[in-house]
Amino acid sequence: MYHKYIKRFFDIILSLCCIIVSSPILLVTALLVRIKLGSPVIFKQERPGYHNEIFTLYKFRSMTDAVDENGDLLPDKERLPRFGQMLRSTSLDELPEFFNILFGHMSFVGPRPLLKQYIDFYSARQKRRADVRPGLTGLAQVNGRNAISWEEKFEFDLEYVDSISFLTDIKIILKTVTKVLKRAGISAQESVTMYAFQGTKKDQFSKYKKAGHLKILFSSVADQVEFIDTFRYAAGRLGVKVTFVGCDHSLEAPALYRCHKHYQVPQPGEEGYVTELLHICKQEKIGLLIPRTEEDVFILSQRTSEFEAVGTEVLIANEELALLCSNKRWTARFFEECGLNAPQVVSSANDYTQGFPAMFAVLDEMDNLEKSIMIHDEQELSFHASKYANYTIRPFLNGKMYEIDVFCNLDGSPVYITPRAKEEVEGKESARYRVVRDHKIVEEAKKVIKKLRLSGWMTIFMLREEHTDKDYFIRMEPWYHQASTVSIKAGADAPYAALSMMLGEPMEYKEDAADDNVIFTRFEKSVCLNTREEPIVEIHDFKDLYHLDEEIGSVIFDLDGTLVDSMWMWEDIDIEYLGRYGYELPPELQKDIEGMSLSETAVYFKERFSIPESLEEIKSTWMDMARDKYTNKVPLKPGAREFLVWLRQQGIRTGIASSNGIELVETVLKAQGIQEYLESVHTCCEVPKGKPAPDIYLMVAETLGVKPEECLVFEDVPMGILAGKNAGMRVCAVEDTFSANQREEKKKLADYYIESYDEIPRERMQP
Repeated sequence: MYHKYIKRFFDIILSLCCIIVSSPILLVTALLVRIKLGSPVIFKQERPGYHNEIFTLYKFRSMTDAVDENGDLLPDKERLPRFGQMLRSTSLDELPEFFNILFGHMSFVGPRPLLKQYIDFYSARQKRRADVRPGLTGLAQVNGRNAISWEEKFEFDLEYVDSISFLTDIKIILKTVTKVLKRAGISAQESVTMYAFQGTKKDQFSKYKKAGHLKILFSSVADQVEFIDTFRYAAGRLGVKVTFVGCDHSLEAPALYRCHKHYQVPQPGEEGYVTELLHICKQEKIGLLIPRTEEDVFILSQRTSEFEAVGTEVLIANEELALLCSNKRWTARFFEECGLNAPQVVSSANDYTQGFPAMFAVLDEMDNLEKSIMIHDEQELSFHASKYANYTIRPFLNGKMYEIDVFCNLDGSPVYITPRAKEEVEGKESARYRVVRDHKIVEEAKKVIKKLRLSGWMTIFMLREEHTDKDYFIRMEPWYHQASTVSIKAGADAPYAALSMMLGEPMEYKEDAADDNVIFTRFEKSVCLNTREEPIVEIHDFKDLYHLDEEIGSVIFDLDGTLVDSMWMWEDIDIEYLGRYGYELPPELQKDIEGMSLSETAVYFKERFSIPESLEEIKSTWMDMARDKYTNKVPLKPGAREFLVWLRQQGIRTGIASSNGIELVETVLKAQGIQEYLESVHTCCEVPKGKPAPDIYLMVAETLGVKPEECLVFEDVPMGILAGKNAGMRVCAVEDTFSANQREEKKKLADYYIESYDEIPRERMQP
C-alpha cells in the first residue's frame, strides 16, 4: 500500500519542502560552480529510471573540461579539483536531484540511477532493481556507498525492493544525513568515483568465496555415482564446504544417495519440472545448477534467465548451441565453417551418392537422434527411407573413434581439452578408453570452441580414418558425458575447475593436464538401495555424510524409539490402562496418537474412552507405570551412548525434543546416565502444538543458540520426521521395531536413514 499509494505523495511534499528550504544553498552553490568550474553549471545525463525508462538526471557540475595535447579529456582524477571534491564529499552536487524527485523521475529512497550502458550487463535478478523508482539515497548508500563492491550494492538494492516500507524509508533518510555529515563511503579506494560496472559473470560467485560455502544442484543424476564422487573429491582438495543436492524423477536413482540432500522431481519435459527445479534453487539457495542430460540441456537452455532471477547460475550451453547440436545437418555445416572435415549429411535418399556402407540416422520431430542403422545397399536405403519420415544419411567411416572432453569457464574460455581414444572392449568390460595427448586433435577442437559460447562440459566426437589419417568430426554433445570421468581421473579435473569458478577464481587453460596414454576400463557395479545388508546411504564418515551447507551446530534427538528402545512399553501401558476400564486396545490407536504430547494424549484418551479421571490423574497414572519400565526395562539404542560421547568430543551441541512429559524424560536420562551429554531438554508440553508441528524443535534450537538449518534431527516415526522437516532441519530416520511397517515412508520423508548408531564408524567415537 505504501509503495503504491503513499510513497509518491511523500516524495512530492518532501521535495517541495527541500527545494524551498535549500534554495539559498542552491543559488550560492550554482554561483560558485560558475566561477570555479565554468559553464554549464548543471551536469545533465540520461539515466534509466522506473522500469528502465530513460530520464535526464540533474547534478551540479564537479569536474573541469581539461584535455591533453591531443584534445582528449584527462582522467577523472585529474579533472576533479578540490572544489569538486568538496561538492561530492558533502553531497552538495546531488541537490538538483530534488527537481528529479518532484517531476516523478526519482524518489527520495531507492536504488541509485546508474548509467544506461550498464543495463546490458545486468543479470535477470539484478534487473529487478528497476521495479521501483531510483532514489537520491538508498540502502546501498547507507551501507558503504562507493566503498563497497557492485555485487554488494546490488544485493542491498534488491533487499530494499523486497522490503520497501515507510519505516524503512525514514530509517534510510536519517542514516543518510549521518553519513553525509561524516562524509563516509564517498570513494572506492583511490578512485574519485566508482569503477565502471562490467557485469558480474566473472566475479558473480564472490559471495561464496567470502563465505567459503558452495551449493550445487545436479539434475537428472540417475546412476552417475562416479560423477558425484569426483565433485566430492574436488571439494576435499579445495578445502571448502559444499552442499551437493541431487534430483531425479526416481527415488531409486543411485546417485541421489551420494548427494547430501536429494529431491524427487517430474521427468524432464513433464509439467512442473522447471518449476520444481526453480523451487529447489530458491529454497536451498543454490549457486550453480549442473544439468546432466541431453534433455535437460535443451529444456534449461531456454530458461536460464529464470534461474538467474533466483540467484542460480546454470552451467550450460546457450540455447543456440543446444539447437545446433541437435540437428546433425547443422552440425556438419558448422564443422565445415570451422575449417574441419565432416561427413556429408543429406536428408533424402535421392540425394545420397557417396556409396555404401552408410549410416542411416532416424530422427524425431525435433531432429533429435532416435537410432542409427547401418545400411549396405540401395535396396536397404529405399526400405528404411520409406519407413521413416525424418532421417539423415552419411557415409560410414572406418577408423578409430575419439571423444574430446572439453570444459570451459562461464566466459567460454577453455580450461581442459582432453582427447581419449575408444578402444576395443575386452572380457566383461563395459567400456575402455585411452587418454592421448594428440596436439593435432587439440588444435582442431580449439577451432570449434572459438566459435561457440560454451560454459561447462562438451564432448566432441571425431573419427580418424584408418588409411588416410584424415579426421572427420561427427557430432557435439554440450553436456556431461558419462565417460568424461576418464578425463577427470586422468588429471583434467573439471569438477575442481567448476568449484574454483564458483569461488571467483576461474582457471587458466592447461594444455597437458591429463596424463598421456593412460587406459581406463569400466565395469558394471551394482548399488544396493534399501536392504538391511547395506543401508540406503553409504556411511563412510559422520562429518562426510552430514557436513552439508553449514557445519553441524547441533544434533537434536527424539527420545522414545530414537535414543531409547521404549516404544514397546507404551503399547503395554495402553493395554493395561484401558483394560482397567474394560476396553481393548484399538488397532489404529498408536497411529492416531503418534507425535502427540503427553498432555494431548491424555485429552484424547479422556474424550474417546470417557475416562472418569481428571487429565492430571491420567498423566500421573501413566507416569507411575512408565517410571518403573524406564528405570528397569528400557535400554539405550545400540551405539547411542558412544555416539553421544563422540558428539561431545567434536564440540557439537546436543538436545532432546520429546513428546513425552519432562519428568519421564529426566527419569530416562538419569537411569541411562546420559544427562551430561544433553545440553537442552524440552518436551512438547512446553509448546503450543506437538509433532508434526515444528514448535518443539525450534524451541530446542533456540535454547542451544543455533539456527534451524544448522541442526540435524534423529527421529523414529513419520510425525517426528515431519516435525524436523517443518522446522527447516535435516532429519535422519532411525530404524525401530515399533515403526517397522513405516520403514519406506520414513525413508521417503527423511534426508538419511540408519539401522542403528553402530553404522557410524566406531573408531571415531571412542570415549
